[in-house]
Amino acid sequence: LADRVHEFLDGRRDRIRRQQRARAELSLARERLRACEETEGRSRELASELELVAPVPWASTEEKSRFWEAEDHYERTLESAELHRERALQHLLRAREDAPEDPEIRDALTEVYLERLDRAELLGDRFQQRFLETQLRGLDLPNLEELLEGKGSLSIRVEPTPTRRTLAPLVEQHRVWVPAEEERIELRDAGAIALAQGRYELRVEAEGRRRILVPVRIRRRATVELDLRLRTDDDIGAEFVQIPAGSFVMGGDDETFQSHPRQVRDVGEFAIARYPITFEEYREFVQSVADVDPEEAEPLLPHVSENRNVWGIDDGRVLYFETRRNWPVFGVDFEQAQRYCQWRSQRDGRRYRLPTDEEWEKAARGTDERIFPWGDRFDASFCKNAESTEGKAQPEAVGAYPIDCSPYGVRDMAGGIREWCDSWYSEKDGQRLVRGGSWNFTSIGAHCAYRMGCAPHVAYPFIGFRIVHDFG
Repeated sequence: LADRVHEFLDGRRDRIRRQQRARAELSLARERLRACEETEGRSRELASELELVAPVPWASTEEKSRFWEAEDHYERTLESAELHRERALQHLLRAREDAPEDPEIRDALTEVYLERLDRAELLGDRFQQRFLETQLRGLDLPNLEELLEGKGSLSIRVEPTPTRRTLAPLVEQHRVWVPAEEERIELRDAGAIALAQGRYELRVEAEGRRRILVPVRIRRRATVELDLRLRTDDDIGAEFVQIPAGSFVMGGDDETFQSHPRQVRDVGEFAIARYPITFEEYREFVQSVADVDPEEAEPLLPHVSENRNVWGIDDGRVLYFETRRNWPVFGVDFEQAQRYCQWRSQRDGRRYRLPTDEEWEKAARGTDERIFPWGDRFDASFCKNAESTEGKAQPEAVGAYPIDCSPYGVRDMAGGIREWCDSWYSEKDGQRLVRGGSWNFTSIGAHCAYRMGCAPHVAYPFIGFRIVHDFG
């Protein structure tokens, strides 16, 4: 009997020691997770600071060395956050060894695995996804299948009250994302809607208002909130596309040039021209100036190079090759694009401007994190680029490539002509931002996150522009 009592007491003491060790490990894990969150917050701040001090490619080694030091600090911060995350996992695994039935430890470990699974899905790391799903299955969770299914939710507010809201999953057909119309459903209930994770197209309609198309990305245990306003054709403009207000994922594309680091940006509502400004639209501008003062109009003419005009003024008439009337205008510098916006604003009684960095990228890729306007995979025949036709590359009319269409319906953002934006690429070096692909460039420029800087006073044979306006 005494032996059994001793065994019982020893076992009880061992259970207490194991429970104490488990709680200590859980406490250490939570400290590491808090440190990880703080360090990741600091890394986001450093990423924003890096964008502001990034040197131009041709800067001297001395100038770049300061940037490299800051870049190294940023990378060390990322490594530190990952170390905290890994140490937290180790503490939790040791805690579970001592207290395998403790629900608090199991829940904490579940959260860590799910957070890692979310990241693996974001990066498209299928091997890591399968590994983490296996780890989660080992926790004997009662709601495992629900967690792995990864449902999120969609909350929609619309003004005025819509007559119809429908949602269809996006599927890839011939490397282009299209809505699966046979699976389109009508959304009748107010409030949040539970949805399987994935990509969708939302359509919202109301009598007398233009229909809105909105790309939606549903992620595990996350709610997408949309606040939409339906507007009339007169509000938006016949050749403009409405871009609803809200956040989107910007940058994060390591396969192109000068992409921003991945970040979430809020962008207000605006309307953007469906196509870049054409030769004929630009001719109307120069002609209106020439009608008043031909000498003032002369500097506004586009140039292919510093030595040769592609246009001319003869007896007060602005001339160009009529076969190019629907080409996107090129050979105009940043100031000429700004002058066009001023003239068009006066003509139409509406303030036009060039798009900002954030506005251009959101209009091109939407809110579902696609790489190209049409999806995630490239083919040279999808947009106007150096390899889209046989023979010598040259521009073509706007709208010639129907697949080069953003989820909102904006055309020619992956190819055709690069576009001036009303943002700095490098204010220190006087470089203005240029976005989009062009007729003489490769697939790198077709990425929605592609960015480059150019001198604002120089006209290039591959840069034009499109315009936007605000609602107010």
